[in-house]
Amino acid sequence: MSQALGVSERDLYQHLEHLGRSLMQRGERLSIEPSRCLACGFTFEERTRVKRPGRCPECKSTRLSLPKFAIVGD
Repeated sequence: MSQALGVSERDLYQHLEHLGRSLMQRGERLSIEPSRCLACGFTFEERTRVKRPGRCPECKSTRLSLPKFAIVGD
């Protein structure tokens, strides 16, 4: 996504956080499918930050899927 928009990954997360706040004013929300550990299957369900995690708290692996984002109308 960062390559398609021409921004760094770090800047992209800031834009996504702002987008989430802006969507609330329009009656929509930013839906986030959380990252998952590819080694043990742990899912970051309770994570509220947009930025992807660094490593799995269960097995300490850094092989994680990227979170997926979608705009959902209420």
